Amino acid sequence: MTSLLKIEANRDNALASTGPRTAEGRAIVSGNAIRHGLLSWKPVIPGLENPEDWQSHLDRTLDSLAPVGYMETLLAERVALLLWRLGRVARYEREAVAIAAETAEVGWTRYRAGEQFVVNARRRESPLVEVKSKLHSAKQDMELGQRLKELPQTAPIDPNTAARLVKACADLAQVDLDDDDLEFPDYPDGAALDEVEWTAGQLLKAINAIAAYHPGSKGDLLGAATHKAQLRLQKAEQEKAELEQEFSCYRRKQLIPDAVTSDRVNRYETTLERSLYKALHELERRQAARDGQTVPLPVAVDVNLSGPAQE
Repeated sequence: MTSLLKIEANRDNALASTGPRTAEGRAIVSGNAIRHGLLSWKPVIPGLENPEDWQSHLDRTLDSLAPVGYMETLLAERVALLLWRLGRVARYEREAVAIAAETAEVGWTRYRAGEQFVVNARRRESPLVEVKSKLHSAKQDMELGQRLKELPQTAPIDPNTAARLVKACADLAQVDLDDDDLEFPDYPDGAALDEVEWTAGQLLKAINAIAAYHPGSKGDLLGAATHKAQLRLQKAEQEKAELEQEFSCYRRKQLIPDAVTSDRVNRYETTLERSLYKALHELERRQAARDGQTVPLPVAVDVNLSGPAQE
């Protein structure tokens, strides 16, 4: 037997209790007052689904089915739950398609790196990223070649752009940049081309040194290198347009879920629909019987599948 002192202590503790303090705790106990019903809990995924949406869906479903009594209410609530889960399947399919569209460039890159494109088998960077890089560098080279002679002698030049321009001039003049006899004025010893703090005047001197080192080179090396950069730019623009069209076609194909997602959705949806129709039919039978209608027994069909007889 519990002592009187213990009973009084329990009462004092109960009066001091404030109940759940967090939103999560209050949400858990919010359905405690419901004494019966399949859905005395709320089948809402926290952070992904809205409890108010679920309650509205449940209320509207019960209003539409108009259940009477405990069993009909259970069946109507089950219908509401199955419809809610079917809506979740539709959202899952939509999200799967959206994610596939958002990550289409990654999938496209992997596809192009497959057997169909053996040359790119080891690449994992998007072809669009590569061609955009080519286009950017070609544009920089062309613009520098066009305005280099007009720039102040002390104007700073991007080291990478200057290095590409020097290499392009050397290729046109058929000059080996590693030749010890080739010297550039004001060039630091042992420095790589892309490590020099180039100025416009220093770059022009280097190009003139290449032209002087190979007297057989005809015409203006800077102009020829600029024209070469322009051709690279045109080629990169054409390649970019072709890749964008190819990627656009690939991305549109992602509007249909892949085989794994489709199979998963179809299986789950079929299971839910069977349970939904079963609950609806049972509810309809009970409501018809309540209204005095003659209700036939449900038909059950047993199907046995067997292979050919074995002797």
